[in-house]
Amino acid sequence: MWTFTWDATNGDGWAEIQKANEYNEAPAAGQSFVLSSTTVGADAGVGAEGGDPVASFTISYVGSDGNTYPAIGDCGVLPGKAVYEIGRMYANASQKGYVCSVVPTEAVAGGTWNVQALVGSGTAFFAGA
Repeated sequence: MWTFTWDATNGDGWAEIQKANEYNEAPAAGQSFVLSSTTVGADAGVGAEGGDPVASFTISYVGSDGNTYPAIGDCGVLPGKAVYEIGRMYANASQKGYVCSVVPTEAVAGGTWNVQALVGSGTAFFAGA
């Protein structure tokens, strides 16, 4: 039902996030804002009633330490619309959205983005920093 086209990942997205809103707070010492964007597409399987991506999947960053870091709410105002703000979509629609995870700096390199279906067992991995 959903497709993702992932853009490059910025393993140290603080400068972009600071530029998006001067009141955003910097990550804590030893932490990094891992920032990326993805284009979310709804295929014909979404049905006539459409679907809301936020009700369908979660996104997280899996650090090289093997831990999962959620991509929701901890980075402040992002450079564009967050994936979780996309809203209802109908067949053949697509929108670009941003994701950001707070990750220990030493776990950023070699990490990967993970998209996990909320219903069923679907999961996908995309290149990280």
